[in-house]
Amino acid sequence: GDVELLWEMLADTGDHEFDLECASRLSTGLKRLANGGIDIVALDLGLPDSQGLEGLSKIHAQTPKVPVMVLTSLDDERLAVKAVQEGAQDYLIKGKVDGNLLVRSLRYAIERHRLGEALRESEKKLKRYLESSPDGIYAHDLKGNFLYGNSALEIILGYTKEELTGKSFADSTIIPPEYRSKAVRLLEFSAVGKPTGPSEFELIRKDGGYVSVEISTYPVIRGDEIEVIGIARDITERKRMQEQKIRHAKRTEALYTIAQTVSQTHDIEELVDTALGKVVEVMQANVGIIYLLDVAEQMLELKAQRGMTQEAIRKISKVNFNEEELQKALQWRAPYTTSAHGHTESPLHGVSDVLAGEQIKSLAAAPLSARGGLQGVLAVCSRIDRIFSAEDMDLLTALGNEIAVGVESTKLFEKTREISLHDELTGLYNRRYFYEALEIEISRNKRYNGRSFSLVMLDLDGFKAYNDSFGHTAGDSALKTFAQTLKSCLRKSDIAFRYGGDEFVIILPTADADKAKMIIDRARAKWSHVSEELYTFQKVPLGFSAGIAQFPQDTETGDGLVYLADTALFRSKREGRNRSTLVSEMGEIPHDMLANASLDQVSALAATVDAKEAH
Repeated sequence: GDVELLWEMLADTGDHEFDLECASRLSTGLKRLANGGIDIVALDLGLPDSQGLEGLSKIHAQTPKVPVMVLTSLDDERLAVKAVQEGAQDYLIKGKVDGNLLVRSLRYAIERHRLGEALRESEKKLKRYLESSPDGIYAHDLKGNFLYGNSALEIILGYTKEELTGKSFADSTIIPPEYRSKAVRLLEFSAVGKPTGPSEFELIRKDGGYVSVEISTYPVIRGDEIEVIGIARDITERKRMQEQKIRHAKRTEALYTIAQTVSQTHDIEELVDTALGKVVEVMQANVGIIYLLDVAEQMLELKAQRGMTQEAIRKISKVNFNEEELQKALQWRAPYTTSAHGHTESPLHGVSDVLAGEQIKSLAAAPLSARGGLQGVLAVCSRIDRIFSAEDMDLLTALGNEIAVGVESTKLFEKTREISLHDELTGLYNRRYFYEALEIEISRNKRYNGRSFSLVMLDLDGFKAYNDSFGHTAGDSALKTFAQTLKSCLRKSDIAFRYGGDEFVIILPTADADKAKMIIDRARAKWSHVSEELYTFQKVPLGFSAGIAQFPQDTETGDGLVYLADTALFRSKREGRNRSTLVSEMGEIPHDMLANASLDQVSALAATVDAKEAH
């Protein structure tokens, strides 16, 4: 009867959209539903095998995609509410429904069910998207309390969704103190409905580790409430790569700077100081040390340092070795890293206690090795517990090698320069260096308005005849002996040079002509004694003549000083040899010498004459 009534109601509306099928029992209806093709079920709550909402739950369990509308004679508001809560699309009471209402209700129920299904499918798709996203996606309220977090956020932070729900974005267990104010600002922007662009944060994971993330937020207004959708992208690897790139750039720049320093300076002090500054910077160390090895003295000498107290520098300025320790140091090749108390076997064994006093907790050292062998030690230290990585040690070794090449090249340059400035036979400085040293002494005198200095020209008397009689080997031996004798009679500040052949020159700082003559007379007496003992076969022992000029009294130019001293030497030779002549003692200058004088030399002679006439 109910079915016929429904059919008549639909017929009265002229609606042919629906076809009706009837099942008088729930079990029969469920079988029919299983065959498909049903758009909506009108369920009576009083069936022979089902009473109340039991049938509704069974239909939903079997065919959840078919909407159910309750059509019953039970006018019970509570039952109607419960039916809707349990999934009924509508609740209609028999006798209160006409055909038009029935059609509208059927259409509405079907459409609402379709929309619900579409929404559920959309939600499933959204959930699948959220769960498959590599970025952490979450929602929180304006207090920062988490409402949702996807699987990626679980991985990023190490918390389960359930654990996150009880936490806040501003929680100290998630946000480090230095980022808390930044998190608060994001919440303030969200409170006024403003989205925020990517901001970098360091977050604390559940395991206590740190993760770098880039966070963007989007406020969503729901009625009177605002929820915040956040996207957290894990940028830890990107940051690591950026930092590695920056580190690589700094390390390359450090190597380049040191290589440039090596190529541009021949001063060891400047080289190691500049290089160490770059090493400390790139290695991010608190303390840096460079020792250079002195094999002859069996010690390491501190040549450059950064970050140490003056007291510590004084204590470790030198590290002495015994023979066994020196040999062990010379065999050292590989870098090492250890605590300040653990390197007693290293070449830095002598500085361990001092480093401990400087609160050094970690140390890394590399040998300064070049082709010529061990040049010294490069060490960097940290005042915090630090593990120097293999990459750090490789860099320290590379920097050490660059510095070692520079040290070796500088030593070679100094040795070469030393050779180029010395006379090979006598070991005295040569003529080339004489003029350089003379200009330095003149500049020093003028700059500091210092006392006078003297220049002495010497020449062995009768050396050509000696050389012709006894040969060049004997002549060379005599020159070497004379050079040694001369040097032994000079003061530490005096500098002797071999000017050429059997001619020598001496610069005597802070000595006037009279003082210079006393020094030369002492040298002549000693040489006379030496030559008498060594050259007994000589009828007349080898002597020497000298000419002495004084700066600036005799002249104010280098060329003039040399010419005047040479002129005085010529006077000594002419007046009997084996004597000394002061420029101030000379009378008239021979015309043959004036003819060969340069302009500076003539000026020097003129100045000398003027000085004499003034007295």
